[in-house]
Amino acid sequence: MGRFESRLATSTDESTLYDILYEYVIEQDLGDEFTNSQQNFINHFNLGHFSALLTEVIDETECKREVIGCAFLSFPYNYIAGRACFLHCCYVKPAYRDRGLQHELIKLAKKVCFNFNFQYS
Repeated sequence: MGRFESRLATSTDESTLYDILYEYVIEQDLGDEFTNSQQNFINHFNLGHFSALLTEVIDETECKREVIGCAFLSFPYNYIAGRACFLHCCYVKPAYRDRGLQHELIKLAKKVCFNFNFQYS
């Protein structure tokens, strides 16, 4: 099957991010509530309004990577506590669940928040 790796998403991941988020929206039956267009999503991602973490499965040859999970982070500002880090939507494709990958995404989210010295909520 290969190995798993999680990382911070970059601008080259923007359309893949939208696709996996949309998969989550369909699975959770949120289609009526989800009104964000792909272009709007990409624009906001590139402006830094939110960040994303990805989990990939990498084949044995190290040549092919498939995104199988994601978590989204936003960074709201509170005038009392300062900048915070908020975890949204931690999703792993059904075929890869029960492998601890969601837990790994959450651990990475905490690390990102602590590295930037944000409150974690």
